Amino acid sequence: MDPAINGAIAIILGYCLGSFLPAFFIAKAMGFDIRTKGSGNPGITNVADTMGYGAAVLVAIYDLAKAPLAILIANQLGNSFLVSYAAGFAAYVGHRIPFYLRFRGGEGLATMVGIGFYSIGMLIQADIRFAYSFVLILVGMATVFFLSSDKKPANVLALIFVPILLNTAILLIGFTAHSIMLFVVSLYIIGHRIYKLMQTHLREMSDQERKLLRRKWLRPLAVVFPLGTLFFKTYAIIVLIVVFLFFVGFEVARFLKKYNRFPVPYKQTEESRLSSMVMFLFASVLVLGFFPANIATLAIMFVVFGDLLAWCVGSTIGGWGFLNKTWSGTLACLVTCLTLTIVYYSLDLVTLPVGIAGALTATLVEVAPLQEDNFVMPVVSVIIMAII
Repeated sequence: MDPAINGAIAIILGYCLGSFLPAFFIAKAMGFDIRTKGSGNPGITNVADTMGYGAAVLVAIYDLAKAPLAILIANQLGNSFLVSYAAGFAAYVGHRIPFYLRFRGGEGLATMVGIGFYSIGMLIQADIRFAYSFVLILVGMATVFFLSSDKKPANVLALIFVPILLNTAILLIGFTAHSIMLFVVSLYIIGHRIYKLMQTHLREMSDQERKLLRRKWLRPLAVVFPLGTLFFKTYAIIVLIVVFLFFVGFEVARFLKKYNRFPVPYKQTEESRLSSMVMFLFASVLVLGFFPANIATLAIMFVVFGDLLAWCVGSTIGGWGFLNKTWSGTLACLVTCLTLTIVYYSLDLVTLPVGIAGALTATLVEVAPLQEDNFVMPVVSVIIMAII
């Protein structure tokens, strides 16, 4: 059979497998629509809350198995690993937008976790050492789950154990097709958990705070500068300088009070000083322009993602900490920076001692009571890595 037809069949079957929502049909058999009860999500947690743990177990078995089943069927049809994984992701799409429910399905977290389990199985086949590590991580997860009793341990499981599992896979096996898929699934799980945490936090924010969030969500776009520097350094630096000068122009206009319509809002503390956006761009010009591309781009990644995750987790989970910083935010920054280090190490861009030193330095700067950590974090961390 033609490979294109094989692939199309596999992806369509994956969507169909994913679109079957046992939570919906079990609830229908009991005389109600699960989407009108509890959280409205036809998933495992809502089924447990509305129909009991017996029904939740049945839903969990199928929701976790649908994507691996789609991948295995695609394999049996003779498709490549890429098409097979596409069938697995089609199952996730089917769960999210089933055609018979007017494209209103569930969140699909369990389906995505199922893809992760399949990737883990393939990684265990590739290196038995990963099996031992996976068992230890499972023991840790089970311990946290049972000790949590009346509290939901989702935060610890998603934000601590998932990064540990991912980093273990990358360190032991490197970047392969299956570890890349595990990387994608891990990012989804972590992002899903942070999104859930942020939903409550956003409702409690003032209108001014919500406006300032535009700056936070723009931060990941800055990743184009370090990525561009890795492949097209000269052009990336030119674009970065142009963007920097553009924002400097707005700063000049703001201080001269000749222009009051700016592309992004400013904090009250920035009324009489340069904004953190300009300081970050200035740091990027210095770091990317004057240091080796490998450590320079890693230092910028630290502030782009480490500082952002520190704020997201710290402002939602909270907890005690140092110098007005929460332990949860500090830990999120450290885990993010170490994950970036391991990714760079696996790509042969930095050695582990250099990257770890940079990650620890970036985290210490984030904890410090500095007004311009967006400038200091990348500059100090790249200097430390350069010295080492």
